[in-house]
Amino acid sequence: MAGTVYSTSSVRADSGLLFSGSVSDASVAWTGFVDQESHLSGFVVCLGTPSTPCSEVNAAVPSDTVTYSATGLSLADGSDYMWQISATNGAGMQVQAVSEAFIIDVS
Repeated sequence: MAGTVYSTSSVRADSGLLFSGSVSDASVAWTGFVDQESHLSGFVVCLGTPSTPCSEVNAAVPSDTVTYSATGLSLADGSDYMWQISATNGAGMQVQAVSEAFIIDVS
């Protein structure tokens, strides 16, 4: 049931780090969450800092969703953020996966 999560609103710099130039918008995509026996019942999409994973976004979405965009955010310039996706199957079991952290840089 585990999957892969990646920020779609950030770019990789030559240094290898991910950066986003927006403090108000962010988006995410995920793949690989599958449960052939009890099927997926939905996802919870979170965006936050490494120490507070759902501080900016905490949204439930249907099981056929594979992308999410958030607007109207107040992300802090210079801070690290990461996406977390929690998948729940029909039996109520849950698994989580997180994206690589990205840095907000509006300079």
